[in-house]
Amino acid sequence: MSISISDFVSFSVAQPSLALPAYNVNSLALLTADAPLSTARYGTGATGTCAEASGVVTGVTLVTGGTNYTTPPQVFLIGGGGTGAVVTATLTAGVVTALTLVSGGTGYTSVPTLIISNTFGIYTDPISVGNDFGTSTETYALAQMVFSQNPNILSAGGQLVIYPMASGMTLTQAISVLQPHLYWWLYIC
Repeated sequence: MSISISDFVSFSVAQPSLALPAYNVNSLALLTADAPLSTARYGTGATGTCAEASGVVTGVTLVTGGTNYTTPPQVFLIGGGGTGAVVTATLTAGVVTALTLVSGGTGYTSVPTLIISNTFGIYTDPISVGNDFGTSTETYALAQMVFSQNPNILSAGGQLVIYPMASGMTLTQAISVLQPHLYWWLYIC
């Protein structure tokens, strides 16, 4: 498998978040559909539902709080035909403890699906990726390729950032989760 320039979706420069190193174009972000086997590095698993009436989202319900979140995750509403509904998540000790409907939006013709984003992990070796995702996944295979290149991203102080997309999340939504941190190359697997 080879990585070509057509595989790269977006590249931009921005101030990095506190969890990431100073600006470095030698880092690589992977968006993956593979779910991590180990959630020690990831905030995952929070789920919820919403209700709609007369074209407006009227309420949200937290179903499961997930684990290991370090910052409040983003909440997305998918489908339903409308726009403008906004939901926020409250975090306590790594668990989503509440969902708050900030705006009900307009034009919904059915109940949208509520998706709570996962968090991302930072890697400096393929063994850690294998431990978190399993050695038979595409994510691990790509990590092996990234770290086996000479010189590789570590040679210039880079890191491999992996974002396991939540089930049902679109590519646009996944990129928006990483957007505040995007100062590296982005690869979709």
